[in-house]
Amino acid sequence: MYELIDNFATYLFTERGAANNTVTAYTSDLIQLTEFLINAEPEMYPRDCSVLDDDVDATTVTSSDLKCYIGYLSDRGCDSATIERKISSSKRFFSFLFNHSIIETNPAATLLFPKKKRRLPSFLNDKHIDLLFDFPEERFIDYRDKALLHIIYSTGCRVSEVAGASVTDLDAANGRLKVHGKGGRDRYVFLGQMALHAYDEYRLSREKKGFKHDEALIVNARGHGITVRGIFHIIVRRARKSGFTSSVSPHALRHSFATELLNNGADIKAVQDMLGHSSISTTQIYTHTTRARLKQVYSQFHPHA
Repeated sequence: MYELIDNFATYLFTERGAANNTVTAYTSDLIQLTEFLINAEPEMYPRDCSVLDDDVDATTVTSSDLKCYIGYLSDRGCDSATIERKISSSKRFFSFLFNHSIIETNPAATLLFPKKKRRLPSFLNDKHIDLLFDFPEERFIDYRDKALLHIIYSTGCRVSEVAGASVTDLDAANGRLKVHGKGGRDRYVFLGQMALHAYDEYRLSREKKGFKHDEALIVNARGHGITVRGIFHIIVRRARKSGFTSSVSPHALRHSFATELLNNGADIKAVQDMLGHSSISTTQIYTHTTRARLKQVYSQFHPHA
């Protein structure tokens, strides 16, 4: 089955135009499925498929095998979102095998997705934003961190989009940045005056350090492009230094961006486009957040609440 997983990954990349992260996620999920089928204890998870030379014969995998795998994931405490993604990976993989006549029946066709609980996204209010952004710029990394925070909050970008942005993607004159989003979809996001000012200060500090200014938009302390992990580390560290008692992630800034726009009357379709959501239903979760805030205000201030 490992060779078929490689073929599936090639198909996703070359014929379906899937992003590298998407292909990697599918491949990882399917390798985990294969390893489960090879190593599962038969007393707990009975297996129908054939295993030979530490590999699985994909033509012998049954729906019962896949359901045992889902049960195994549940037993390990995986949440519904994780299980849903792994079911989706299995469905796409076995559909690929069936459509290419590699298997006669599709064992994943009858798999059902679990009910997924949608959590309200966390966000920061104005006071929290001011607190997070309030630190002196004394060294290069201070200017860099201030620009990074402003860019994420001003644009609502995903961390991966900021990490992947280059200097040539920024159109400072028009206050916009081209980012490369999920599914290979490019879009333009906008930087306000505060973000542009913070970026300009960072740019000058970057030039004084002698770092190149024709490559990555945000760089690390050595002048190389910042990584996703690096951005998480910066924001967690800045939040801790600002006195936050709970952790703050880059996603909280993205959520705050969307929540504030909707709270101030922005059209939800426009917010969807700015966030790069393919479906408006993903954006609608932020309307629940704004309603929750309205209810809180009502409960706090209405005399009959």
